[in-house]
Amino acid sequence: MQDQQLAFARLVGAKIQSYLIEQLVEQSELGALFLARATTQGTQCLLRILSISVDGRASGFGAATGATDAPGNALDVFRRQANSIAALQHPYILPLSDYGVFEGMPYLVWPFVPIRPLSNRLAQSGTLDTVTVGRYLDQTAAALEYAHEHLVLHRSLTVDSLSLQRDGRILVSDFGVRRMLEQGRHDAQWYVLHNWNEACAPEQILGRPATPATDVYALAAVVYQLLTGQPLYSGATREDIAHQHLHAPIPSLRLYRQDIPEELDALLTRALAKDTAQRISQPGLFANAYHDIVSPQDSARVPFKMQPPQAVTARANAIPDRSTVAPFGPAELPQPSPRTAATISSSQRGTGQQSAQRTTAPRVMIAASVLVALLLATVFTVARLQSGAAQVPTGQVTFMDSTTPISGLSNALTIHATGLSAPDSGYTYRAWLINQQAEQVLPLGTLTKHGNGYTLSYRGATTPAGGAGSNLFATGNLLEVTLEHEQATLPVGKVVLAGTFPPQSFVHIGHLLVSFPTTPGKIGLLVGAEKETALLQTEVHALATAASNQDITAVDCETQNILDTIEGTEGPNYQPLSQPCLAQINGTTGDGFGLLGASDAQYHDLTGYLPSASEHAALAATQPDATANLRAHAHTLVNDITNVEQWVTTIQQDALLLQKTPFAQSLIQDMTTLASNAWNGASGKPGVVAAYIEGQDMATLTLVAKS
Repeated sequence: MQDQQLAFARLVGAKIQSYLIEQLVEQSELGALFLARATTQGTQCLLRILSISVDGRASGFGAATGATDAPGNALDVFRRQANSIAALQHPYILPLSDYGVFEGMPYLVWPFVPIRPLSNRLAQSGTLDTVTVGRYLDQTAAALEYAHEHLVLHRSLTVDSLSLQRDGRILVSDFGVRRMLEQGRHDAQWYVLHNWNEACAPEQILGRPATPATDVYALAAVVYQLLTGQPLYSGATREDIAHQHLHAPIPSLRLYRQDIPEELDALLTRALAKDTAQRISQPGLFANAYHDIVSPQDSARVPFKMQPPQAVTARANAIPDRSTVAPFGPAELPQPSPRTAATISSSQRGTGQQSAQRTTAPRVMIAASVLVALLLATVFTVARLQSGAAQVPTGQVTFMDSTTPISGLSNALTIHATGLSAPDSGYTYRAWLINQQAEQVLPLGTLTKHGNGYTLSYRGATTPAGGAGSNLFATGNLLEVTLEHEQATLPVGKVVLAGTFPPQSFVHIGHLLVSFPTTPGKIGLLVGAEKETALLQTEVHALATAASNQDITAVDCETQNILDTIEGTEGPNYQPLSQPCLAQINGTTGDGFGLLGASDAQYHDLTGYLPSASEHAALAATQPDATANLRAHAHTLVNDITNVEQWVTTIQQDALLLQKTPFAQSLIQDMTTLASNAWNGASGKPGVVAAYIEGQDMATLTLVAKS
């Protein structure tokens, strides 16, 4: 890089160390943020080049640390700070995965994960309810408490540095970036408010040491903005905003929201106190106090367990502070403290645990119904990739139906995993089904030790009427196994195993197993095929009984009913049943969509359950993200459905002949055998039920261990 005026956009396409720059995401006072690709792994990442220098050629760390003639010292400072940030491994913190220097300018690298800035949600959806704000507050406070325990302050927390992951969990970014900028520029005081909406604690504006209470100030300002949709203070200039942070009272929440409890005003006044001695000192204390006001009866919430005041003071004093900056306007920067940035030892990295964990989640009611033997199965192949591990953890998740008779739902599952090490005292392995689109998490339960492995059995919740609960394939698309504290109610601990259904293929898997827009009740195509094939078997048995009784009227009714079930309401041989026939059949009629649908060319789009299922199985297999296992099972499913279609087509032809010869025993016997094949399977040939199982096997995932 030739000088500080180099256009960052020109770096697109360039290679920085082992990273290929693909796209400029944003350019601000913080520097330039790029979407890049790690050439060694081929994975995408976020790379930020900071607008400072560590080689003494421009305003850099040397300028802020009094070491302009010793660029090596500036580089050491940057490395120590980056090392401390990289040591933060927490489920609510975007981890720093790499750092380095490019032509004198330091850069930071984070993994690229699908997230949505909280500021975007606020702009799109408006203010949030107090319960949702409380959930985000708890998660952010947990991240801050963890970082403070590791002697790292955030220093610039805003709604822009908070993002939502697809499962609804908060992810906090930019830990320590502001500190690097403040230490690396002559004009650091101008950077105190790099974002006009940012809440900057008075001690930061005055150039005084930052403490955990500094992050509490910013956290309280975030809560204020989430509840009101407005920043804490606004003004025409940075100086105006800074003056308000120093002197202006806290605007009441009730200026914007009459539904806000009055007690929250008093709480925010304490959390935003100008004097740090009067301010709430810890994020966990602030979160506890918030919930004492908005949800005091929430028994599911686990409060933060706070350290004694003397321990908090000792910890605050241990956090090095070298980012002091002058007040706004011309001023000399104060001399920095001689203390160096704390370095976290390698033994402390990657634990993903903290003493102050807090989560909330709706409690799931578990049905007591006994699992039937029929497995409506999706198998998750669980593989843990461990270099040099003595045993690679493996396992499988089998979905099944918890109702009798079969309802076509996958509302229960079992998990069996082997190779997992025994968790420490007070911790357990938990499983979660996560909907990344709807930001919802379904707790599946705790894996318990069983022989050489760990197992879990989840029986889906029943409806208020006692029926089957939700299809789990409609509940979530990501399954995680995490190592959690015993009281955790959401996945906040270390992710041990995780996997996601391939999104493009899963659309068609959903059409097969969950819902299809044009079916009656929008049921899944294979669900409908299973239900109607079971009904067809019942109808054929009723036909055989009527024939054995020599009841010509009943034979005629049952024959027409069979044709209606096979063809649906648009079929060429469909005839609405007469009232006497409806009384004879006693309600056992098809739903009108048809197993085969219409066969005439004019009804080309009405293809019925079986042809539609075959089509969507093929579509799932041909999507760009289809896995090899999914493609293999799709091929099997198409073959299975072809067999069933042939059997049902023969039953249709026999029924047409039977209308002319009502008591032809050979036809009735043939129909009985074929209907049994289609439903139960015979001679090793899979029927609809077996095809259903294969269809769910199409959704097989590989769960990769998370380090």
